[in-house]
Amino acid sequence: MNILFLTHVYPYPPDSGGLIFTYNAIKHEFENGNNVTIITFNNKSIETPLDQIADVHIIHKDTRNRFVGMLVNLFSSIPYNSSKYVSEEIPSLIKKIVETKGIDIIYIDHLHMAIYSNFIKRQWPNMPLIFRSQNVETTIMERFYQNQSNPFIKIYAFMQYLKMRSYESKIVEVFDKCFMLTENDSQRIKEMNPKVKEVTIPAGVDIIKYSPKPNTEEGMTILFLGSLNWLPNADGLKWFIDNVLDKVIAEIPNIKFFIVGKDPIDQVKRLHDGNKIIVTGYVEDERDYISKCSVFIVPLRIGGGMRIKILNAMSMGKCIVSTSIGAEGINLKNHHDIYISDEPETFAKDIIFLLRNQAIREKVSLNARETISTNYSWKAVFKIADAERVEVLEKYKEVGEES
Repeated sequence: MNILFLTHVYPYPPDSGGLIFTYNAIKHEFENGNNVTIITFNNKSIETPLDQIADVHIIHKDTRNRFVGMLVNLFSSIPYNSSKYVSEEIPSLIKKIVETKGIDIIYIDHLHMAIYSNFIKRQWPNMPLIFRSQNVETTIMERFYQNQSNPFIKIYAFMQYLKMRSYESKIVEVFDKCFMLTENDSQRIKEMNPKVKEVTIPAGVDIIKYSPKPNTEEGMTILFLGSLNWLPNADGLKWFIDNVLDKVIAEIPNIKFFIVGKDPIDQVKRLHDGNKIIVTGYVEDERDYISKCSVFIVPLRIGGGMRIKILNAMSMGKCIVSTSIGAEGINLKNHHDIYISDEPETFAKDIIFLLRNQAIREKVSLNARETISTNYSWKAVFKIADAERVEVLEKYKEVGEES
């Protein structure tokens, strides 16, 4: 089968949630004998190891947030987060690839690339088209503006939320199937547009790669892991630092707090003292840090979809303290395989309790590993996804036979 993927970020290395999902989807297709072509964006020079498993076409464009671009977007009906990915090169490139490679199905990864879906359906009405959602972007924008105290940012964010709600609710109807990461996301998108053809397909985890490493835990150690160029991560870390961290330090002065993830802002970098708080920036392999931590924190207040970092940490048998939003979309039970709290006081108390109670940590860790290995392996995830694809392909096969 000849498959075309459109993704807004070059999916390698797979070192953040969205990239992990996209990379594993492409790898799965290659391992099953399918021919994969990728169209993606990148704004810097990179090696292209994906060339070994796919034909990669890179559009070089700076898609970082720019103040001027945000201002110009005030006069556009398309939300800024999607308008950044408009490129005159892509439609002609899609046309060339479809016609020369005999593409059988197209996957659009993330809402940012859905802007090309109408073009595809106009050119090839019978081309099977599947949308892989990583979040309901409307939910992210809604939560973002609700959590803002700066009135100017709040007003701008509210305007973006209204644009996003209108845009996202319409564009999803174009697709033959929308793969949503969580039941919450499926329900929300269905409420936004009852005509959408959605199905819930969760993210997965490589349970071999992310296996527990015995005897590597380093005492009173907590870990925040995540790319800090993603707004929900940056907001969640700031909330934790401003409202929770001092409460934990007051009770356990000898803790170590690791902040691991690319693009930390200056405020975060200044926290680094090399002793109590360690800011690493980007690391090649996060497993070393996951294995040494006693408690893994996910203090998200905004966001959507599913946190693959929770799946990975739980697969390694780690205790998680998360907000409700951080743990959304994963079938977990509070105080069984995770600790969930939304208030600074109780979030701090959960961390302190787990740091002081090794036996409880070990019990919760075992439960976490069992939950992940049973329900969230990539093999189980792609079994569902492949079955849904067959259904879409069969629909167009029947159309072809009738005509």
